[in-house]
Amino acid sequence: MKNLFSLIIALVIVFGFACSNKTTNSEETYQGHKVEVMEVVYANSYTYLSVTENKEEFWIAIPKMVANVGATYYYDGALEMKNFESKDLNRVFETVYFVEKVSEQPPLAAADAPIASPHGDSSHSHGKKNVAIKKEIKVEGVEGSISIGELFGNKENYDAKDVIIRGEIVKVNLGIMNKNWVHIQDGTGTADDFDLTVTTIQENIALGDIVTCKGVITLNKDFGAGYTYNVIMEDAIIKK
Repeated sequence: MKNLFSLIIALVIVFGFACSNKTTNSEETYQGHKVEVMEVVYANSYTYLSVTENKEEFWIAIPKMVANVGATYYYDGALEMKNFESKDLNRVFETVYFVEKVSEQPPLAAADAPIASPHGDSSHSHGKKNVAIKKEIKVEGVEGSISIGELFGNKENYDAKDVIIRGEIVKVNLGIMNKNWVHIQDGTGTADDFDLTVTTIQENIALGDIVTCKGVITLNKDFGAGYTYNVIMEDAIIKK
């Protein structure tokens, strides 16, 4: 019995040491951002955080959540917006970084799994390139629609034209540059081109909805600050 008890104690010590090392290693290998919250401001759709990182103070905005002053958060990937006006707060931020989500612990394998910014692929001082994840889905089209694979495969034929595409919403970001930003997939496309960004002013949309989008296709759209899209659907009408 004494030997068994000693063995259990030894295992607990080893397990605890392994967990401690795992946390430390995760912290050391994390390539994203570690920030401390100095101020919290709540709006309708977003929580704005004044944070510090390496003695630099700046604002980030995340989908609405409860946050605490003094808390430490980790994030990877952000969209920099200059002179951004929050109508909810009646306030203009000289610079704010829109972040898809934050975590209280450094994400595992963060260097291999960067978090997407609100507008897709981007890189700047507070973010890194987004990597979209292709979902295992299959969404059937409707009369008059084309697939995402068809759009990307023959994009020049659809430039400046109205098209209809049906797909599943895999990401939603509301109220950025007075638009709502939706990413849809239908299961078609190549390993690189399978995720279509759609802008709309509609608000009755949610993650996981199967929707039909009708809008104008624009090629090589540049929103400034390095944010460009090879293909984007703008000002879409979205129906469930």
